[in-house]
This record gives sequence, structure tokens and C-alpha cells, in this order.
Amino acid sequence: MDIEKLIDGLKNSKGPDNCHDCALGYWALMGATALSTLQAENERLRDEVERKRRSADDSQHLYENAERA
Repeated sequence: MDIEKLIDGLKNSKGPDNCHDCALGYWALMGATALSTLQAENERLRDEVERKRRSADDSQHLYENAERA
């Protein structure tokens, strides 16, 4: 699923002007905001995992080189 399309669809959802649709529009916007926030947090966490993996790989190489010496 393309998250960006889903977020754009929620942000741009419009309907007839009545109280029920106003509430739906509000919740659609809240949903889009939550998805955007979660997407940004997910990307941050993926970057952090990648940094930790690289650090572990570097530590492993240092350990192996020290063992050989």
C-alpha cells in the first residue's frame, strides 16, 4: 500500500457540508496526521537500526583483527 497516497486521500477527503461529514473530515485529517507521524518515526527507527548494525559490524571486524594479531 502506498502510504503517501493514503495520507493524501485522507487529507483531501471532502463530502457534503453536514455535521456528520465535518466529523468524518476531522477524523480523516487526524488519521492522516497519525500516519505521517508513524511513517516518520518508522524511518527514524530504521535509520537507527542500520547505524547499530554498522556499529556491530565494525566492532566484529575490530575483534577479529585483534584476535589475528
